Amino acid sequence: MDDNELLNQFYQNNDDQALACFVEKHRQWATARARRIYPEEAEDVVQMSILKLMDCEPNGNIANPLGWWSTLIATTALDLLRKRIRRRKLEDLSQSSPVTVSSEDEAHRAQLLHLVHEEIDNLEDAFRSTLLKRFFDGMSYREISVALNCSTGTVSSRLSRAIDQIRSNLDSRGIGFADTSGDINE
Repeated sequence: MDDNELLNQFYQNNDDQALACFVEKHRQWATARARRIYPEEAEDVVQMSILKLMDCEPNGNIANPLGWWSTLIATTALDLLRKRIRRRKLEDLSQSSPVTVSSEDEAHRAQLLHLVHEEIDNLEDAFRSTLLKRFFDGMSYREISVALNCSTGTVSSRLSRAIDQIRSNLDSRGIGFADTSGDINE
C-alpha cells in the first residue's frame, strides 16, 4: 500500500496496523526531520507528532502524506521549544523571588474558579460536554469525536467557541484574563 492508502485505512477504518506501517516506513526520515529542528528532543518530537497524526483526522485525502507529517513534526518541535522557554522563564522567576500566597489570594482564586465553573455550566450542552471531555476527562480530540459522534474538526470548533464564550462572558463581568489560547493543548 502507498502512504495515502495506509493513512486512509487508519482514519477511515481505525486500522492501527496501517498507521504503524506508515510510521515504521518513514520513522528514520521523521527522526532526521525532527533533528534538524530540535536535535536534543528529536525522539520526543517524533513520538508526539505520531500522537498528533492519530488525533488530527484530515478532511478528505492527504495530497502529500510526508509533507503533512513534516508540518506536524515542525509544529510539535516549535510547541516543545516554546514550552521549554516558558518553563525556564518560570523557573528563573521562581528562583529570583519567593512567592507567598495570602489567604486573600486564595479567596480570590476560589471566587474566580467558581465563576469559571458557573460559565461552563451555562454553555450549551454540545459545547459543555466537549469542553468537559477535553479538559476534565483528558480525552483527545479523536476520542471526543468518537464519543460524541462528530468530526475532530467539530470538536476543535466547539472547544474554541466554548473557550471564547467563557472568556467573553467573564470579560463582560469585568474579569479579564491574559490570552492563553496558545497553551490550551499543553
